[in-house]
Amino acid sequence: MEQQTNPDEIMQQIATALTYVLKKNLGKNIGFVLITFDFKNAGITNYISNAKQEDVVKGLRESADIIESGNYIPTTQGSMQ
Repeated sequence: MEQQTNPDEIMQQIATALTYVLKKNLGKNIGFVLITFDFKNAGITNYISNAKQEDVVKGLRESADIIESGNYIPTTQGSMQ
């Protein structure tokens, strides 16, 4: 029998782990947004972040602009705080 999973709980566990790994390896607080979506069902999208909503929106807009322009996104950039 397949185990049922709660997507919200999984996202929270991933966010907790990601926060820990980023802080441990980079030595500072790094903001992140994790977006998941279903390839087969358009419109089913989830996200989790350790940042304020307004910072998430700003970061997503900036990232979309960079991706659409074909430019490289460095793995670490400064804080948006």
